[in-house]
Amino acid sequence: LVNLQLKDAPAARRALDKLAALPKQADRANFYRGRLADSQHQPEEALKWYALVRGEEHSLEAAVRSAEILARQGNMDAAVKVLQDQETSDQATQTRLVLAEVNLLMDAQQYPRAESTVNRGLALYPDDVDLLFARSMVLEKLGQYQAMEADLKTVLAQEPDNANALNALGYTLAERGERLDEARTLIERALALGPDNPFIMDSMGWVLYRQCQHEPAL
Repeated sequence: LVNLQLKDAPAARRALDKLAALPKQADRANFYRGRLADSQHQPEEALKWYALVRGEEHSLEAAVRSAEILARQGNMDAAVKVLQDQETSDQATQTRLVLAEVNLLMDAQQYPRAESTVNRGLALYPDDVDLLFARSMVLEKLGQYQAMEADLKTVLAQEPDNANALNALGYTLAERGERLDEARTLIERALALGPDNPFIMDSMGWVLYRQCQHEPAL
């Protein structure tokens, strides 16, 4: 791992080969062999190693990284299949898989498909904050602002100090030039929770600009 950080691929590869020969260490070695191959821009090699990962510790991350590679190659159907083929009854794992799929579809600007995916997750876990927030971001891309606002308010009802939700709702209102005082209040709350967060700072500048307060905005 140190050699991976140092970008010394040959040394990392030698260490991983030794690790793979140890009892019960093959999964860990294969996962990091995939990481190494991906960092070396060898996607097919990375997919080969990730496919060999079976153990619970690394199988989820191997699946997510495989899907990311396939999506970068333009094979979105295969990427989605890798994620959907993972068998688990654990809520946290299922949610992670759904969110990974939504992120890939969002990056590919396949917003209706992303909405269907996150709705599938919410059918299982209707109160999951991460899924609700993800759907709000999809709905924003689809121009369904009232539905987006409803999801964010549901998140905030559960987690009043959720800085991401406060910022997202405030920024969306500011972007549309609506209810600017409310937008500013939301963003100020978010900024108090994350004073060094560049996304929230950007939102604060934008709502101030919208209120024609140019110097504070700058």
